[in-house]
Amino acid sequence: MTLLRRVVPALVLALGLLVPSAVPAQVPAASAPAKAEAVQAAARKSASGKKGRKKAHRRPAITLEEAKRLFEIMAKQPDISFGFPVDGCYARAHLMVRRMQALGYRPGKVWTFARSKRQPLLCRTANHPRGYVTWRYHVAPTVRVRIDKKVYTVVIDPSMFKGPATVARWARAQRSRKNRTPYVCKTRLGQPPRKPNGRRTAGSGYWPSADPRRGKDYHAERVMRLFKPYEGRVAPKKVMKMASRL
Repeated sequence: MTLLRRVVPALVLALGLLVPSAVPAQVPAASAPAKAEAVQAAARKSASGKKGRKKAHRRPAITLEEAKRLFEIMAKQPDISFGFPVDGCYARAHLMVRRMQALGYRPGKVWTFARSKRQPLLCRTANHPRGYVTWRYHVAPTVRVRIDKKVYTVVIDPSMFKGPATVARWARAQRSRKNRTPYVCKTRLGQPPRKPNGRRTAGSGYWPSADPRRGKDYHAERVMRLFKPYEGRVAPKKVMKMASRL
């Protein structure tokens, strides 16, 4: 009995040494090149996603000759009061944008704002007896134009120029000798502009406020009908009041 007690533990110990203990399965670690390739693939995917989002908002560029033809077409619109620069830039821009879209173009908008009440925008023009007009803000449509290998944002504004103008030239034409260059803001269609304080205005970018109650198309057409007879002249105060109440 004593011999049995000594032999059994020895056999158990021997068997334990011969049978391998259970080892949890391990997933082989990825090699360094595989890791690097995975990281690079993820980075490419992320970059391509970002580029795709940017391209979705990017408007196609046209040639300078095409921009000149587009300007001529817009300048000849008989119902738009380009000769009444005192007011109505929002309506002119809206109607031009609609007609550019009908022709297959994808325009944007550009805005200028006076930096203070004491420094209004000032535009010299032959379409006012005084020889100039002042604004709190101004807006016009834009198109992207490719010249050589570069793409520029060009303004279509027959109320100020006789052809397409760069944004810088357009903005400089709205300052006096004493005033600084106006605050400039470019927007996509449907996007309200930012004022000099950095805050976006209300509305959808028709003008720097909530959209007209009766709709933008209706409002723009009514404003142009009111101002068209007074091109090159000073409109009566009652006409200006009627326009403000639309």
